[in-house]
Amino acid sequence: MKDLEKSLGKALTTKQLAEYLGVSEKTIRENYRQFGGIKIGRHYRFFTKEVSNALEKRQEQVYSADQKERSAEGTSLSDTEGSKKMGIGNAQDVRRGVERQDKHNLLD
Repeated sequence: MKDLEKSLGKALTTKQLAEYLGVSEKTIRENYRQFGGIKIGRHYRFFTKEVSNALEKRQEQVYSADQKERSAEGTSLSDTEGSKKMGIGNAQDVRRGVERQDKHNLLD
């Protein structure tokens, strides 16, 4: 058993992992494979090293997808000119809506 713990890390229950990640137990159970977990009968087990590997892999996928999206759009995080142009088409409409709701001129 010590060899298994050495290679996979400490075993965690659904409740322990949910508390650690700050999500519900239901989320953990529905996505147990994505967290590197296994199902034994009606019980789920997670091992710290597998969870860590799964989270790192997921983070890389998100980062990679984000990078591909930016390169496809031709923008980067430092693209402020595109941000300035956002919403210009209906800025007056938005302002009119704010004026109607802002009876006491708190937003000026």
